[in-house]
Amino acid sequence: MTFRSAAAHTPLTVTGTRLTTDGVPLRVSGVPDRLTLAPGESRTYTVRLAGGVGGDGLPFRRTEEGAAALRVSGKVASPWQRALAPDVELRTPGTVAVRGRPLTARAETGSVLFLPALLLGCAAVLALGWLRWRSVHRPSLSGGLGIAPVFAADTPGWIALSGRRVTFQQPAGGRGTVHGRRRRTPEGPRVDLLIRYAREGAGGRPDRVTCAPGAKAVVGGLAFTHRPDGPPADGHAPEGSG
Repeated sequence: MTFRSAAAHTPLTVTGTRLTTDGVPLRVSGVPDRLTLAPGESRTYTVRLAGGVGGDGLPFRRTEEGAAALRVSGKVASPWQRALAPDVELRTPGTVAVRGRPLTARAETGSVLFLPALLLGCAAVLALGWLRWRSVHRPSLSGGLGIAPVFAADTPGWIALSGRRVTFQQPAGGRGTVHGRRRRTPEGPRVDLLIRYAREGAGGRPDRVTCAPGAKAVVGGLAFTHRPDGPPADGHAPEGSG
């Protein structure tokens, strides 16, 4: 910032010097509140602009731009005025009122950690949601299922239940799956078994049935009996995997 006196013979004093900006709000410092210039003298000061683009409050990292015009104000007088009055009337500009050209203000706003933290938070929420879903819709299985044709006297087969999902295949054909689903009942929480079974050569979607703990359910011509404690003494297992 340069102050230049256009007076030819008298010194000039500027008081109450103030620098402000129009547009982007900035704090300006570096110019004395009072300065005296000899006739024709110029004096330059390096000013500091602090602050910047206010942004819209969004926390992610980005570059904001704006325009600010520097305005200079202050009162101008000469120390000779009082000494020469009333014989000589010195006329001075009275005030300084100058507005500079617009300046481009550019600022980095927001935090570089916001987006990673947001993504991490979303991933944590999804992971917790998936764990909750798995806890309800795919709880760990235990015990086993006795399996036999409904209208036959065959020795029941046995499906050992472990893990969260079991697939099985009947020797006579047909494939199926078993998984659990946690439920709340007046007697307390329990895990029901959802059994899907498709007979050999059957088209379309597999038949499905829900079997309560320790209960019996029929689907696709097969009777499934849940045994929480393990297989009977003469039980044998059809082909299957956990």
